[in-house]
Amino acid sequence: MFYALVFLVLYLAVITFITYRSARTETAQDFLIGKRKVGVLYTIASLSSGFRDAAGLAVWFALAFYFGWGSLWLTAGLGAALLAVSLIAQKVRSAAGKRNYINLPDYLSDAIGPLTGKVGAWFIMITSALYSAAQVYVSGSLFAALMNTSTVVGILFTVIIVGIYLVIGSYSTAIK
Repeated sequence: MFYALVFLVLYLAVITFITYRSARTETAQDFLIGKRKVGVLYTIASLSSGFRDAAGLAVWFALAFYFGWGSLWLTAGLGAALLAVSLIAQKVRSAAGKRNYINLPDYLSDAIGPLTGKVGAWFIMITSALYSAAQVYVSGSLFAALMNTSTVVGILFTVIIVGIYLVIGSYSTAIK
């Protein structure tokens, strides 16, 4: 329990430092899209973050349970795909900068039409909300078990920490 608390405090200190430093130096444009200067390594980190979070970790354990060592090939395939996408992302980032796109619905609205952009935005918001809820639940449950408290307290603590981090931080901060 002592080591868990020490690592939790250290983790929160690192997040606080990165967030504070970024919040002082970033403009609104930097906050949303990281100045369009996110390199290959940070692009891979951003894309793979969904696989490294609590919900993704639960999926990986479930796959390992059902498929054994064979599920490790999924890791190799995903790693290769993330590398390929991160290399292509440089061209996409450049094109988005020329047309001043900030997100996928901006592109869809321009390329296909405003209705498609709005439908895409709603689809992204709904799936993101469901995925975020799963992440918060798993993270909060793990925190509650680790700290020997109720699940509700663990989830509330997780929501507070992530909420503060997202309000103060930015895209670049989240990647770091």
